[in-house]
Amino acid sequence: MTISTSRRRLLQMFAISAVYGTKAAASETFPARPIKLVVPLPAGGTADAVARRLADGMAKYLKQSVVVENRSGGGSAIGAAAVARADADGYTVLVGSGTTQSVLPAVMKSLPYDPQRDLAPILLIASSAYVFVTRANFPAKTFKEFLSYARDHRGAVSFGSFGTGSASHLGLLLLQLKTQTEFLHVPYRGGAPVLQALLAGEIDSALLTGDQAEYINSGKVQGLAILGPRRLGPLPDVPTAEEVGVPGWSVPVWNGLLVPTGTPKDRRDKLLLAARDSLAQPEMVKFLQTIGYESVEENNPQALQQYLAEERKKIDAIVADSGLPRQ
Repeated sequence: MTISTSRRRLLQMFAISAVYGTKAAASETFPARPIKLVVPLPAGGTADAVARRLADGMAKYLKQSVVVENRSGGGSAIGAAAVARADADGYTVLVGSGTTQSVLPAVMKSLPYDPQRDLAPILLIASSAYVFVTRANFPAKTFKEFLSYARDHRGAVSFGSFGTGSASHLGLLLLQLKTQTEFLHVPYRGGAPVLQALLAGEIDSALLTGDQAEYINSGKVQGLAILGPRRLGPLPDVPTAEEVGVPGWSVPVWNGLLVPTGTPKDRRDKLLLAARDSLAQPEMVKFLQTIGYESVEENNPQALQQYLAEERKKIDAIVADSGLPRQ
């Protein structure tokens, strides 16, 4: 039995309509499978802890699994590049930071991704500030005393960073520029070994984050200044950089969500709503406050884009003014 040409065409039209109808339905039901949040750092750190709590809240809102994948290496470049190369379908999201978006482009000669071209912002999860600390038995007990000691012992006071060209290293370079001092830079491979060296008395000073407030509050290290405009909740007695006479001394400490450029707007919008809902949950708000992080009221892609534009100018200026060679 043969099918007429007109009927064959009609059946083909129905088939095409069914295909497009299925695609439209798939788009409307996003997400239809688990979403992956890529943290470009090892498990166990601050970014990882924030991402996992955020993922739990987003999963409830989206009624779909949201999993965290740690892809460390290259100072965060490997994980960021993996997201930049992923399909622009909303299923792969970067938990980015000042390092992935501003610091690495300023200190590296070449990167396997372009932060501005390859990644589109969703929102700023939360931001914080570094805390300038010294070993517990350092002779200076205030920042003013520390600065005087550093000037009297130029080049002899050691500072442990998370690595050459890291955000913490830029914090040291900015301090030197603003106070006309010189320190002995001791680079480590990340924040954990810096903390251990500080506790062991192997280095004189370093930068810690708010989630390490317990070491300051317990007296295991001395907190002398907050590198930001406001004091941190977990450390109410530690003065800000402006209060100690070094206004503008700050380097980025934040996490945000970004997706591959080209991700459909409706999917970006849904991720934005899910992240906002997760950040608004009381348990999430309390957790962020506990580690010295705070979210912002105006939280959208445009706000994060503006935030990044200002941050990049500042980081580029630190690198240029300090003469730090690009790696």
